[in-house]
Amino acid sequence: MKKNITILDYGSGNILSAMQSFAKVIKTYNLNAEVKISRKPESIKNSSHIVLPGQGAFETCIKGLKKIPGMLEELNNFAIEDKKPFFGICVGMQLLADNSEENGNHEGLGWIGGTIKKLPPSQLKLPHMGWNSITVLKNKNYKLAPKETDYYFVHSYYFNCK
Repeated sequence: MKKNITILDYGSGNILSAMQSFAKVIKTYNLNAEVKISRKPESIKNSSHIVLPGQGAFETCIKGLKKIPGMLEELNNFAIEDKKPFFGICVGMQLLADNSEENGNHEGLGWIGGTIKKLPPSQLKLPHMGWNSITVLKNKNYKLAPKETDYYFVHSYYFNCK
């Protein structure tokens, strides 16, 4: 069955980078999937997977989602009620939290209990920017293990899950 992946455009995401990344994976692994960009809540109903990218500040992103009539309801139906695959990138992932402390206190979607907090003072300069290695601790749920373990990070906040 063909997978219909929708990247949501709500005015604050790095949608073209996300689109190119998904297109490359689809081509590289010869997957039966197509990826599209949409800002229409009704397009969520016809999707098998939803991607919520994000770039910038939490408050701007959550306001962008809320400005689109019906978007929050359709997202909730898709991911929470129907339990379909959902992927949040960067601030798109942070929006799943109860709230964020970035530039004040802002309510998130509340799908995952926790708060977005500023990285504590350390030897790292903020925003933390650069290449870092990751280690996949539990790979049993991934169909495609990452070939690369170095990724580029640009962030000043982290998700403090409950």
